[in-house]
Amino acid sequence: MAKQERAREKRALCDAIALAGIAPAAALSPETPHDGTITAAIHQFAGEAASALLLLQADDLAGERSALNLPGTDQERPNWRRKVRVGVDGLWQTPTAVLAIAGLEARKNPP
Repeated sequence: MAKQERAREKRALCDAIALAGIAPAAALSPETPHDGTITAAIHQFAGEAASALLLLQADDLAGERSALNLPGTDQERPNWRRKVRVGVDGLWQTPTAVLAIAGLEARKNPP
């Protein structure tokens, strides 16, 4: 049940990003492996929200493939023990961060 709900949520996010004109629907399949391009599209979409603040997660910018904090106890997950593999100085220069920032800038300064 939870996997089906997650699949519906991913599909709805892909559809919303495509509807906003950020990326074509064909490039945003919930079945497609998550990469920097998808992260950038999600950040662009979030950047369009009527919000005074947008936070970018360090693990997203670092291009981490698995979440650093997951629901559960320390007996079930190594939460807060794992570190982001990129140091603070290099965090904004990762390929994923560069794409995410460019996406935010593109939405802030449309052609």
